[in-house]
Amino acid sequence: MADYRKIQADATAVSLENVGSLNNSLTVTESTTLTVAQSGSDIYVGTDALVQTLPLMSAGLEYTFINSGADGAVLLLVEPSDGSIYGTIANAAADSVLASASNVGNTKATAIRGNWIKLSTDGTAWYAVGGVGIWAEV
Repeated sequence: MADYRKIQADATAVSLENVGSLNNSLTVTESTTLTVAQSGSDIYVGTDALVQTLPLMSAGLEYTFINSGADGAVLLLVEPSDGSIYGTIANAAADSVLASASNVGNTKATAIRGNWIKLSTDGTAWYAVGGVGIWAEV
C-alpha cells in the first residue's frame, strides 16, 4: 500500500505529515508559480526560457526541476518568491556554486536533456541539495 502525502497549511505554518513514496510529476509548458501542495514534485520543463517561481518559504518544502528539452535548446529558470538560493552542484568541468542567488538557470548552451536541480528550504533560505548539469545565477 502506497503512502500518501498530507499537507496542511494555515497563514503561519506548513506541516508535512506522513511523507511517503508518492512522487508527483508535472510537465509545465508555461511560466508557473508553484504551490505548497506541489512540494515533492518532479517538474519537467521542455520549453525555452520559462520561469518557475517557488512559493514563499516554509520549512520542508522541496522541488526537483528537470530539463526535458533537447540538448542546448532550453534555458530552465527557477526563482524564489522570497529568499535566496545557496549550494554547490558538482560537475566534471567546474562546480556550479550558488551564493545568495536570486534565481538559477540551467544554462542553455550547456543544457543536456535530463539535467536537474533539487531545491529545498528550511524556512530561511532555499538550498540546492542535488543536481546534474551547469546551473548559474542568470
